Amino acid sequence: MGWGTGSMMKMFKKWYSVTGLLAVLLLIYTTSLLIYRAVFESMETQRMLNAFPDLWSVVEDTELLKQERYEEIPIHQFPHSAFIVFDAKNRSVVYASDEKILQNIYYDDLEFINDFSTSRYFNVSKIINKDQEPFYIISQEGYDEKDSMRTIYDRCVLNSQYEIVEGNLFSDRKSLNKRELNFLQGIYDKKMNVEKYTYSNTAGEKRVLVFVSPTMTEPAYHRIIEDDGKRQIYAFPIFLFIVLVQILLFKYVVKRSFLPFQKAIVRYRENANTSFDEGTIPLELRQTAREFQYTIQALEETKKERLQAQQEKYALISGISHDLKTPLTVIRGFSEALLEDKVPKEKEQKYLQTIHKRSLMANDLVDSLFGYMKIEHPSYQLHTQKTDVCEYTKQFFAQKYPEIVAKKFELEIDIPEQPYYGRIDTKLFDRVLENIVENSLRHNPAGTIVFVKLRQKQHKIIWTLADNGKGMKEEVRKNIFMPFVTGDESRHDLHANGLGMSIAQKIVALHHGTIMVMEKPQNGYSTEFCIELPQDE
Repeated sequence: MGWGTGSMMKMFKKWYSVTGLLAVLLLIYTTSLLIYRAVFESMETQRMLNAFPDLWSVVEDTELLKQERYEEIPIHQFPHSAFIVFDAKNRSVVYASDEKILQNIYYDDLEFINDFSTSRYFNVSKIINKDQEPFYIISQEGYDEKDSMRTIYDRCVLNSQYEIVEGNLFSDRKSLNKRELNFLQGIYDKKMNVEKYTYSNTAGEKRVLVFVSPTMTEPAYHRIIEDDGKRQIYAFPIFLFIVLVQILLFKYVVKRSFLPFQKAIVRYRENANTSFDEGTIPLELRQTAREFQYTIQALEETKKERLQAQQEKYALISGISHDLKTPLTVIRGFSEALLEDKVPKEKEQKYLQTIHKRSLMANDLVDSLFGYMKIEHPSYQLHTQKTDVCEYTKQFFAQKYPEIVAKKFELEIDIPEQPYYGRIDTKLFDRVLENIVENSLRHNPAGTIVFVKLRQKQHKIIWTLADNGKGMKEEVRKNIFMPFVTGDESRHDLHANGLGMSIAQKIVALHHGTIMVMEKPQNGYSTEFCIELPQDE
């Protein structure tokens, strides 16, 4: 039982849909409307039949008649209707449904009443002669099954006084009365019809049942139609209630559908878990839910990036404070000593040279910081052009070669002869190569080999800049591209400001490329930088 309930819940969650619910509600509404219409029309038809019944309504259950269980015939269903049963042999009354019909229908009247059990019937035609006097033609007609034709079996003619003036029909009578003429036409009175039905009971005794019922007149028919219209109006509140329930249910479901989003937003504000079960969300909103989750994740990543940016900003400010404080402290101390004549004459020149070097150091740091902030600004634009990077790299190292040799370093270059094209800002990209080579020259002993290799792979241009020097500490390698993270020894280097590799990384990023320090240098390298830029076909 539990397994079945769980399975059904899983299926419900999988296919839960507002459209499906709407379709179900519409189906319920349509079904209820059809059921109502069917029931109402059935009731309307039954009411019409009850209001204007025919003899068949009474004699359809022949077993009741044969067994003479007349009390069980539901005559009460037919207002203003009644029946009486005669014994054909004794010409006596066997049963009457009410006193009125007992007093108004007699056995002798049966001769003039149409028989429902036979194919014969009376037809009365009223004709006005040339003297403006009426006369009546009465015929007994029927359908001859042998000849498949309508047949007149007998006839007679009545004058205006209802005297029989011609014909053999009712040959034992010289005249009829108005009541008998009405019976021949199936009229009991102005508002009632009359018919008879001949049958035998279970004992074989012949019985004749006479049935009187209201005549269907136009006013009576319209009165019933009006009553039915009123009933339909009374039913309107029921349908209004059904529609209202469906609206409230649909509103509840729609509100419930958005509840996971609201809870996720509240949890996000509270820094709590924002995930939710997709099964509680309709199919139509699940893609929106996924996009919502992606947005939440993007916001989380943005928050982390903003926090990281703030941390970098604090590190930058801390680094600037630290690196500016050192030269400024020296400049301030030495200048105060000179102003107060506390420096011997033979050392004044040395003090001035120190002040000059420290001011250059501070100026270089400020210039680098300005360059760093300018590149980091979102509106900064590169001035790129299509460049043969092979030729560009050769020219850069041709200019750098005297400095490399002067420091007793060696240079090995592996650059293809065929051109590789890329879009670069050559003046800005010089700083990338310059910073990497300068780090190599600054932190390695004489005799170190600087390696430069250029290749093309999968629509990318790849530089390898490496050396076989002392290598790089793991902590420095991991943080090499962060501002002012170059190792403690660089703090004492007047030519190092801690921003070079951060600037290099941002320049490469502006060119839609990447720069990285290889964790495990190849080919005998101690330090290996890899730069990748898109190739321009």
